[in-house]
Amino acid sequence: MAPILRVHVPFLKISPSKVARREHDVSTYEAVHVRKTGTQPRVMSVSTSVDYHGVSALVRFTRPHTVLGTVTSVCSMTLLAASHVRIFDVFGILGQALLPAVFMNIAIVGLNQVYDKRIDMVNKPYLPMASGEFSSNTGLLLVSASTAVAFTWGALSESTALISTLLVSLVLGILYSVDLKVLRWKRFPLLAAGCILLVRALTVHVGFFLHASPQPINIIPPSLMHVVAVMTIYSIVIAIFKAT
Repeated sequence: MAPILRVHVPFLKISPSKVARREHDVSTYEAVHVRKTGTQPRVMSVSTSVDYHGVSALVRFTRPHTVLGTVTSVCSMTLLAASHVRIFDVFGILGQALLPAVFMNIAIVGLNQVYDKRIDMVNKPYLPMASGEFSSNTGLLLVSASTAVAFTWGALSESTALISTLLVSLVLGILYSVDLKVLRWKRFPLLAAGCILLVRALTVHVGFFLHASPQPINIIPPSLMHVVAVMTIYSIVIAIFKAT
């Protein structure tokens, strides 16, 4: 006889009468099978439940608030630089930049979590690396995959400004986080502040502005200077709070 297949669907509700009938049918089948063969039938269980805990850990690993900041920066710089471009072209430019920017952001914050695991066990125990939900190998795998997606998508755009922005951001992220002799600049307040300023105030905004600009820029426009000035003040505040 064929084995019994029991499917557990936790979100599917069945009336009690139907459940009782099905359990009776299964019991009858098992009794007949035992009487004919002298053995219990094999039972195969298939679970369709979703590992929501794993999804939650992955979301926390990406640090959603930093992703939101990156999306906001890319969108604002694209709209600022391409304000006189047709709307469909703007969406095309945005599509080139947004995905690699988000994945590079995930790679950088993930790298920081891998090397800050012990610190985060005290300060941020809810993060998946600190809580033990992700191992260091899993974290590095996610970082590598995110980096590969970012550079692959960036290369397809054939934009020097975009690729340069991704590369500089990754290098600064490595200098800031990786725990090697001449690296891990976050140990030194001035170097840490310099990394934060270069990424948040200059690299991201200038790089994505140049990518979205329809023409080469010889002189920095006042609008971009204002954005950089505001974000410089904002980045200094972040650096001070991180150092204290």
